[in-house]
Amino acid sequence: MIKVNKKIKYGFRAMIYLALQNKTISVNQISESEKIPRAFLEQIIQELKQAGLVKSQRGSAGGFSLAKPITQISLGDIVCALEERVCLADCLSNNLESCQLQSTCLAKDGWEKIQCSLVSTMNQVSLASLLNSNS
Repeated sequence: MIKVNKKIKYGFRAMIYLALQNKTISVNQISESEKIPRAFLEQIIQELKQAGLVKSQRGSAGGFSLAKPITQISLGDIVCALEERVCLADCLSNNLESCQLQSTCLAKDGWEKIQCSLVSTMNQVSLASLLNSNS
């Protein structure tokens, strides 16, 4: 089974929550509503902020909101903000020591096609399209 890690799942949920609220929301609110551990969510939100996907506001009404319209934020953007890169198999990493069969592996081409398709699809799916598909 290929699984998405919790960091990406929580990142998607936090971004969808911010998109649905369409206002500045505290980390506590997101954490409670989405059942995401607060400390982990703070780390995720900071990475999303550094990537320019969320912005922060200080003060009594402070918190976080989306930094771009929902039509301009893709699932691929979120994944790229939270992970160094998508890598489905060791042979696709830049580390030549990760797979001893890398130079002769016949499966590598298949993994590359699957990975390219996955990345392309994530880049085509916007927050807007997710919200519109559930209405």
